[in-house]
Amino acid sequence: MQAFSLCKKECPNNIPVIVSNKLGDGADGDVYDILGTPNKVIKFGVLYDDFINPLSIKYLDIENSLHYIKNNNPSVCARVYDYNFLIQSTRKVVTGTQDYILYYYIMEKLNKISDDEKKVFHTIFSHEDRNLEKHFSVQEVNKILSGLSKGLDFDMDKVTRFHTNVINSSIKHLDMHPRNIMKTHDGNYKFIDFDRVNIEGDTNYVKKC
Repeated sequence: MQAFSLCKKECPNNIPVIVSNKLGDGADGDVYDILGTPNKVIKFGVLYDDFINPLSIKYLDIENSLHYIKNNNPSVCARVYDYNFLIQSTRKVVTGTQDYILYYYIMEKLNKISDDEKKVFHTIFSHEDRNLEKHFSVQEVNKILSGLSKGLDFDMDKVTRFHTNVINSSIKHLDMHPRNIMKTHDGNYKFIDFDRVNIEGDTNYVKKC
C-alpha cells in the first residue's frame, strides 16, 4: 500500500492539505500536487522498521535532514517549506508484525528534466551502475560533458555549475540518480526526495534531542 493510501486509512485528519494529481511514487513514498497551490507539492513518506536500527532513530535522521534543508535552503535542493510526523503504526508481515512511520514534507514544485539531461546525469552522478559511486573531479566532468555535448542537447554551463555545487555542498544525497533531479523554471538543477540524505561538515546542523 502506498504512503498516501496509508495516510488516508490510518490518520486522515492529520493530512495537512487537499491533494490533487499524483505526480510520482517510489520506495519511500509518493508525491502529489496541492489543490490551489500550483508552486508546491507534498510528499507522503513511509519508513518501515528494518529490525536492525531503531525506527525512531532512522526517522530522526530524516527529520534532521528536512530541518536543515528547510532552514538553510541549499542551492542543490528543492526548497522545503514544511514537514511533520503523521503517525506510527503496525502492519502484518510474513514473520509477524512490522512497525512503520508516516510523515510528509511540502517542497518547491520543479520541472522534469529531458531524456538527454537524464542521460547526462546518469553518466556523471548515478549510483545505479553496479552500485558504483561516481566521484568525478571538475576537470573530469568537463571532459565527459564535452564529449556528450556532441550528441545530446543540454546546458553545459548549468550542468557544470550544478556538479560543482553538489561536490562542494554539505548535502550528501544517498539515492543519487536522474529521477531525483529536476529543474527550476529558469533551468537550474536541484535534487528532490530527501528521505536518504546525509548532512556533512556544517556547524549549523544540530540534531534535535
